[in-house]
Amino acid sequence: LDLQYSYLDPVTGLEDPTGNIRAIYDTVDARNSEYGYDEQDRLVAAGGWWGQLDWTYDGTGNRLSETRRGPGATTADVSTYSYQDLDGTGPNPPSSRLVQVTGGAAAHELAYDASGNAIRYDDLCLVYDAADRLTQIKRLADPLPSGCSVNPCSRASIDTCAPRVVQENKYDYKFRRTERVERLDAGGNPLPAPRCTTFVHDQFDRLIAEHDCSPGTDPAAADNVLAEYVYLEGYHVLAVRRDGDEWYWYLNDHLPTPKKLVDASRVVVWDGKMEPFGTTEEAVATVEQPLRFPGQHEDDAVPLVQNLHRWYQPDLGRYAVADTVPRQIPPAFRAVCAARHASQLARFLARLQSGSDVYGYASASPLRFTDPTGLQAEQGWDFGECGNLSEFNWEGLWDWLGELWSAPGPLTSLTELLRHDLRLIACVLSDAPTVARDVAGLRTCLGSCPLVGAYRGACFFACFGVQFTERAKNCIANVQ
Repeated sequence: LDLQYSYLDPVTGLEDPTGNIRAIYDTVDARNSEYGYDEQDRLVAAGGWWGQLDWTYDGTGNRLSETRRGPGATTADVSTYSYQDLDGTGPNPPSSRLVQVTGGAAAHELAYDASGNAIRYDDLCLVYDAADRLTQIKRLADPLPSGCSVNPCSRASIDTCAPRVVQENKYDYKFRRTERVERLDAGGNPLPAPRCTTFVHDQFDRLIAEHDCSPGTDPAAADNVLAEYVYLEGYHVLAVRRDGDEWYWYLNDHLPTPKKLVDASRVVVWDGKMEPFGTTEEAVATVEQPLRFPGQHEDDAVPLVQNLHRWYQPDLGRYAVADTVPRQIPPAFRAVCAARHASQLARFLARLQSGSDVYGYASASPLRFTDPTGLQAEQGWDFGECGNLSEFNWEGLWDWLGELWSAPGPLTSLTELLRHDLRLIACVLSDAPTVARDVAGLRTCLGSCPLVGAYRGACFFACFGVQFTERAKNCIANVQ
C-alpha cells in the first residue's frame, strides 16, 4: 500500500499493488474514506461520510446483500437481494434479474420482459423500443386499479395500471439520447407545461450541450441553450460548464467524476457528496449539475441515470438492461499470462470466463473502473507481469476473438475494438526491437492506456514512439 497519488490537491488516494483504491484522504471537506475488496477485486466494504457500507456477492457478481450503518449508528440496516428463478430449479444458481430488495432502509421491486429489460422499478413502468432503448417512463396509479396486482407494467396492463407519463426519450442511430420530454416532477405532480430538452453530442459521444425545445421556444434565441460543456484533452475530463453568460469550472476526482463546480470567484456553486456506487447527495446546488460518473446524466424526475447505451440504477449499483457481451472463453485459448494470477489481464479474463453479472456496473469496483458508454468497464490494462510483449500469445487471443466474431447473437463494440487493436500490436511487436528499444517502457506505456475510449488508439500509437518504422506504417494500413 505504498502507491500514493494526488488527483485533486489536497485530495490524495492510496491504491494497493493490484490497482484497487484503498483510501481517499480529503483535507478540503474532511470526507475521508476507506475501502475493502474480495479476491475478485469487487468492492465489499466502504467507510466514509455516509457511515459504513458492506456488500456480499454470489459467484457471478450479483449483489446478495447490502449492510448500511449510518454515522454514529450502533445498529445496521441489512438489505437482502432476491433474483428471478428462470429455470424452476431454485435459487442456486439464480439468474441476474433482480426482482426484490427487502429489509434495510429502502425496499425495491422489479420486473422484466422476455429480453431481460427491467420494465418495472418500484412505482415506475419502463417502456422500450425494438432496440431495447428506454423510450417512455410511466408512473403506476395509486391506488392500483383492480386487476393490476400482477405484472402491472406488462404491455397488456400498462395503459390501465400506469396511465400517467413521467417522461419520454428519443435517440439517434448511435443510441445517444437526443431528446427528453418531462411531464411529471419527482413527486408525481404534473408540470405546468411539458418540458423538452435536446441533447447534443460530439464525435466522441460526449454530451456538449443541452437546448430548450419546449413548445413556444425560439431555437435561435440566445437563452435557448440551457448548458454547454467543455472537456479537457481526455475522454471524459470535464473542464467547464456554461449557463448563458455564466461560466463554471469543474473539480473532478481520479475517475474523472465531477465533485464540485465553482464560479469565477471560486465560490462552490455545486457540491456532490457521492457514495461509492453513485448515489449522490447535493450538499450545495446553487447551479444545476446533472452529470455523474463519466458518461452519465441524471434526470430530476426519475431515480435512473442515463448512461449512453443503458440506464443505471445507482441505489442498486446495476443497470436496468442486461449487457450482451459474450462471456465464454474457448478452452483452446492459451496465453503467457494465463498462469499469472496477479496480473490485471488474467483477472480480466477470469471475469469473462466466470460469466460475470450482466447487469452490474464497472465490475463492482466503482473506485477503479468507469463505464462511459454503458457497454464495457474501462480500465488501464496492465501488461507489466506478462513478460516481454513480443512473447505474448497474441495469435491465441486473436483466434478467440475470431470465434466470438463468428458466434451468433449481437456483439458489442468491445470485441471489434480488441480485434483491431490486438492485431495491430501483434503486427508491430513482431519487429519489437526496431519499433521500441525499451520493451519494458513500452509495456508500462500500454498499461496506462484505457481499454476502450476515444483516445485508446491514439494512446497505443503514442506508445510506439513518434518515429514509426515502415513496418509499423504497413501494420497500421493493414488493419484499418
